[in-house]
Amino acid sequence: MVSSDLGMTGMRPLVHFHFRRPIKLGKEKSKDIEFHLVQCPLGQKRSDHDSDKIEKEKRIRHGRCNEDLKNFVDKVDAQWSSQPIAPSCLFDELEKVYEFYGDLPSKISAAFALTSFNLIVLVETPFVVFPLRDIEIVNLALLRPGIIDMTVIFQDFEKDNVLQISSIPLKSFASIKDRLNWGQVKYYVNTAELDWMAIVKRIRDFPEK
Repeated sequence: MVSSDLGMTGMRPLVHFHFRRPIKLGKEKSKDIEFHLVQCPLGQKRSDHDSDKIEKEKRIRHGRCNEDLKNFVDKVDAQWSSQPIAPSCLFDELEKVYEFYGDLPSKISAAFALTSFNLIVLVETPFVVFPLRDIEIVNLALLRPGIIDMTVIFQDFEKDNVLQISSIPLKSFASIKDRLNWGQVKYYVNTAELDWMAIVKRIRDFPEK
């Protein structure tokens, strides 16, 4: 996953790798690792009247970081694509149109993004990445005016594997459905408030039924 835009999430340019199997980072194992592009300050002395100039230089540095990231991604992607058995796409870029805000059950408001292959939770680094291939069903509930609630049920029914995102602005409804269709993820739209944790437990306990 690549972010080369300081859009609604206000992120620095970064590359995020989500692995199929965890790797060891220090003493911990993780499936996720990120690399951020940062500009080291030169340490010049400035007066308080230089704020406009500083802001302009900051925008220029961000632009250079974006360009550096794009060049890096293009070069790696070209090498990857040249391999005879490589998948067609290595990097998946975040697009602002598929970003949306919502609340997690912990009442934390977070930014989310749907890419061609993943659902990304942008709470804090490292971000949480859920491959669309691991999702069984998405339920989009229209329970209150102007917002939608989104419940993501994963294929691994051996766990209480449900992601609940509430209070998503209705303006994101069309782009969410568009991305789920693109990723061939089955979803339902309804106006019923369902206890998905209990539903998943019943599926786990009585799979044949």
